[in-house]
Amino acid sequence: MGVWPDLPAIKNGRIFLVNSDILDRPTPRLVDGLEILAGLIHPDLFKEKQ
Repeated sequence: MGVWPDLPAIKNGRIFLVNSDILDRPTPRLVDGLEILAGLIHPDLFKEKQ
């Protein structure tokens, strides 16, 4: 299985999937993608929109 199980992100459940269509294309959606990433990195600062 290799080193994957030993990575801290795996051990702590900190792996997140983000739709690449939001981040791969230089369109206004890129801002949405950045907001998603910011929310994953700093969830306490970027609360989910209600």
